[in-house]
Amino acid sequence: MMRDWKALLYFYAATFAVQVGGNFFTMKTVTTWYPTLEKSILTPPGYWFGIVWTTLYIVMAIAAWRIWRAERNGFFSRTLAPWWAQLALGLLWCAVFFGLREIDAGLIIIFINWLVILATIARFLCVERMAGYLLVPLGLWVTFATYLNLVISLKN
Repeated sequence: MMRDWKALLYFYAATFAVQVGGNFFTMKTVTTWYPTLEKSILTPPGYWFGIVWTTLYIVMAIAAWRIWRAERNGFFSRTLAPWWAQLALGLLWCAVFFGLREIDAGLIIIFINWLVILATIARFLCVERMAGYLLVPLGLWVTFATYLNLVISLKN
């Protein structure tokens, strides 16, 4: 039982590390460069991004933990591989879009991440349905974020 809680903390630590890493790249430009970009009229207020991503990272950790519990194949099992990949791609997007200010490259990365998230959901659904369902909000949010990135790419 204690091992289960330690595993949940491990998955949350992984998502938290990505969130902190993403913030490192974002905080430098979110008040300087980003406001100068032309954006979609559907772009939510900046504070929403922090609320949504914090919630999604917690849910992502729970979903991965549920897979870990269902399989007991370790933290880097075949089923969890796309989960780790989408986590890394999310961090890479922050580094490229905000850190390097490469909007078009960011669009490519976020689209690839969207595909990996869909693959993760499909794989999770085969092992533990609730874990797959928990990632659906992530898929929807990244769909929306891809749209936002596309509009910025087209307008700037």
